[in-house]
Amino acid sequence: MEIDFFNYTITNFYQEKNKDVFLQDVFFSFYFIRFCLLFILFKEEIHKHFRGIIAV
Repeated sequence: MEIDFFNYTITNFYQEKNKDVFLQDVFFSFYFIRFCLLFILFKEEIHKHFRGIIAV
């Protein structure tokens, strides 16, 4: 009975950990996508500002 209880607590622990990891992945993906979109949007602005430097 102790072993079953031990296994149960371990599986519960891993399920909780996986849930946290899943949430972290979702948040990371969200911020990564936002960063990429901002980078794409600002890339044109950056090119306008540094066109002279890039042309050289």
